[in-house]
Amino acid sequence: MVRIFIIFTVLLLTACSTQTSNNNFSRNVYHNVLLLKKDNVPSSFFPKEMEILSIGDSLTEGVGDITNNGGYTSFLKRHIQGRNDISSVEIFNFGVEGHTSNDLLQRIKNDIPTEVIVNSDTIIITIGGNDIMQVVQNNFMNLTYEPFNVERNNYEQRLKQIIEKIKSINEDSQIYVVGLYNPFIHIGDIFGDIERVITEWNKVTQEVLLQYDDTTFVEIEDIFKNSNEILLYSDDFHPNTRGYELISQRIHEYLDQAN
Repeated sequence: MVRIFIIFTVLLLTACSTQTSNNNFSRNVYHNVLLLKKDNVPSSFFPKEMEILSIGDSLTEGVGDITNNGGYTSFLKRHIQGRNDISSVEIFNFGVEGHTSNDLLQRIKNDIPTEVIVNSDTIIITIGGNDIMQVVQNNFMNLTYEPFNVERNNYEQRLKQIIEKIKSINEDSQIYVVGLYNPFIHIGDIFGDIERVITEWNKVTQEVLLQYDDTTFVEIEDIFKNSNEILLYSDDFHPNTRGYELISQRIHEYLDQAN
């Protein structure tokens, strides 16, 4: 920033020494300012306000976060507030425990205020985990891979509708969909193919997002898979406070890359 001010000052002094009339001075200053390449101006030069809409299931609501501050959203806000290019950040949390992709689609259509979607620069989605758990519950006595495969196709279509509905309201929004993780990884596979199910559902999410502009998949499966820390709540399903902190760090990395 100091460098920019020095260059700008030099240009002004140059203009003052070479032009005598007010009109010529104005034109010369304007011309010289244009010589400053946009790429040389740091993003922190003009800090911006940021509004984020967080929607989805219990991972958005923050179930398992013993601080009761909204799971990853409170940590994410702290990360963003520390950035020089952001003057202020507001996060609107519309997460609901137990929501499936169909629930989220209906909520976007009927419950979430349109003005919140319109005004949000960034929209973060956590969804899909309850779709999988619904298959487990409905087929618990005879759990095989095929019901997951069928429901994955349904999930894919609903995710497309979710993205398209958001884009129809705010075509400029940056959408981030947080991937799924395997909560059973440390207690054993529940039927032998759950790891495959998680991987393939994440792959489908990525493929859907590739079809739309300004959409990003946020990978978090590795956070839980590769960590020696305890990252799950006492229910052995939802992230604990530390788990949400790591999720927020990962989301912020993706947000930072976009800027």
